[in-house]
Amino acid sequence: MKKFTLFFGCLLSISACTSSDKNLQKTETTATAPETASPETTMANPTVSEQVVGTITANQEVITFETLLQNPEQYNTKEILLSGKINSVCQKMGCWVKLEGSTPGGQHIRISFTDHDNMTAPKDCIGKTGIVQGVFSIKELSVAEAQHFADDEAEAGAEKKTIVAPQKEFGILASGLKIVGEKSL
Repeated sequence: MKKFTLFFGCLLSISACTSSDKNLQKTETTATAPETASPETTMANPTVSEQVVGTITANQEVITFETLLQNPEQYNTKEILLSGKINSVCQKMGCWVKLEGSTPGGQHIRISFTDHDNMTAPKDCIGKTGIVQGVFSIKELSVAEAQHFADDEAEAGAEKKTIVAPQKEFGILASGLKIVGEKSL
């Protein structure tokens, strides 16, 4: 009976591990760049790896991070397709990602997913290019919300912060995220 219980436990563990990445599709592209990837991610290295979380269906032009920040009010509550560098990911569940522009440490945009239970970003995508489709918003986070996010970031290696006032934040509620980076060998 002990052997049967041990075998069943191992089988259940393996099954749980293989089904946890249902929302992550991985494709590899060689020679031709994906239409929505920025030239700098594919021209320097024509072999790229793509991971797609959710669905990207937009037939619209990709907005750069810098373009968005020039006039964020113009895009508030509108669906956009945005490209930026992934600089942070929730290390608990992969439930949010932060994108930044070409200036490291500058303004960021927090990406959360429309289907929080079934859409998660891989925790190892930091440093790659993210192309996100979703509704952009300018919002004010309560002290509790901002502290929750700060605590998540501290677990990912960021400096621990104590939040004492509401925080203004740019965000996107995403229906899809394409992660473009170098193909691992």
